[in-house]
Amino acid sequence: SDGEADGVAPIGFPADRAFLESLGPRSSFSGEEAYGKYLDLHEHFQLYNNMHASEKRVDYVGYLTAISELRSLPAEVRKKSEYHKYCENLFAYLCDFAKRVAPLRVLEEDLRSVADAALASVAGSERQGADFTKYRTPEELEKNESAE
Repeated sequence: SDGEADGVAPIGFPADRAFLESLGPRSSFSGEEAYGKYLDLHEHFQLYNNMHASEKRVDYVGYLTAISELRSLPAEVRKKSEYHKYCENLFAYLCDFAKRVAPLRVLEEDLRSVADAALASVAGSERQGADFTKYRTPEELEKNESAE
């Protein structure tokens, strides 16, 4: 039987092709990300400016420069829990983006080398008198710094 007698269209029938075409190519990228060509940082830009509600706000181009210099933000801003949430969200987005752009790359290895470098940097700071090991969370550090 050719399938049509059973009420089932044979493979290659135009209705099957239309259905498959309606599925279209799937993408895990937003339109702004252009299939992984660009980052979509607009949400993070808004969060960044919200941290600076009473202070100077930046335009989007200024933000793109500012995120490469987060350590230059005033200490009062860096101590806020909003800042830590912002950094966590930005980090999560960048990791997710990297995994979508290069799904076969082992991101954890790259992160491990960055973490090792950061730990070495903190160890250098500890030699200069800063001891961050006594704080388990950013909130504990913030609470202690505000008490001083």
